[in-house]
Amino acid sequence: MRGSALSKDLSKHIEHMEQSIPFNRHIGFTVVEAREGYVKVRVPFRKEFIGDPRRPALHGGILSAVIDAAGGLAVWTQFALTDLISTVDMRVDYLRPGPDRDIVAESRVVRMGNRVSVVNTVVYAADSPDEPVADGRAVYNTRRRTDPPSSRQEGGYGVAGTETGEQSKAQSPKSKVQSPKSKAQSPKSKVQIPLKSNSVAIPGI
Repeated sequence: MRGSALSKDLSKHIEHMEQSIPFNRHIGFTVVEAREGYVKVRVPFRKEFIGDPRRPALHGGILSAVIDAAGGLAVWTQFALTDLISTVDMRVDYLRPGPDRDIVAESRVVRMGNRVSVVNTVVYAADSPDEPVADGRAVYNTRRRTDPPSSRQEGGYGVAGTETGEQSKAQSPKSKVQSPKSKAQSPKSKVQIPLKSNSVAIPGI
């Protein structure tokens, strides 16, 4: 199913998201379908994901993490493997309690800009696609590796090997000229104040 769903070779993108990111690998993040601007992922249920044991319901952090990862991959499908994607803003609306079952997230790029992309993501139980449990909207900063150095000043990329622009190696020379210390000092006063005698003259002695 995955192979027939690819409009271009995204196998390396998918492999990186599934295997090279420890968190994604830990939760079982699996790409079901991927094409440019769209991905569908599935995460198997684990009891450790429960945030409210009384219902029970999935922890909201799991839902938001899946929304973030799926949205980032949706943007990345429109970029080369070496390009950089980073999340700068995300909003999540929790519509229903997260089910104690496998969940599916579908992400679609709704705006593709030169530096910023916007993605909408919906999450639902794998067996109930018509009942969304969370809806997310995320903004991603994008940077192509072919961008000129002047545009590589952004920070915050969580990707190893990020370039932040050429740093100038030229440093202002340290001045070796020192202000001469004045050897002229104020002359010390040699005037001494005479001591007063403590003796008392007694008449007749």
